[in-house]
Amino acid sequence: MEMNEVERLERDVQQAIRTRLENGRKDKKDQKRWLIGTALLLLFIFLLFRVFFGMAVVEGSSMVPNYQDSDLVLFARIHGALKRGDVVLARVDDGRVLIKRVVGLPGEEVYIDERTGIIMIDGEEQAEEYAQGVTRRSAI
Repeated sequence: MEMNEVERLERDVQQAIRTRLENGRKDKKDQKRWLIGTALLLLFIFLLFRVFFGMAVVEGSSMVPNYQDSDLVLFARIHGALKRGDVVLARVDDGRVLIKRVVGLPGEEVYIDERTGIIMIDGEEQAEEYAQGVTRRSAI
């Protein structure tokens, strides 16, 4: 082999080594960016669900047919004026989350006939097309 060929081979080998090292550094940068991006995305999703949305499991059959026992419900944490018929979730003292429908509004007098299940608000009978069976009062 001539000296020029040896020098050229050495130069090619050195160039290959430099290229490999640069690619390795680039791969590490890409991995670091991917990890940081993934961590930020997970943090964003976590905060989104802690601040704006939540999930709950329906317990019981009081909201049939719209919500069945053991249904998983995704809800928005929106605080605003309630309207009659809105579906709300409420955490009770024992830690359970109940899903209920708004029947009466602040300042209204609500009466539920125990025998017939008829709901009266300020003396007027309310038609509840979504209700099935007899409406019962609860402690909430």
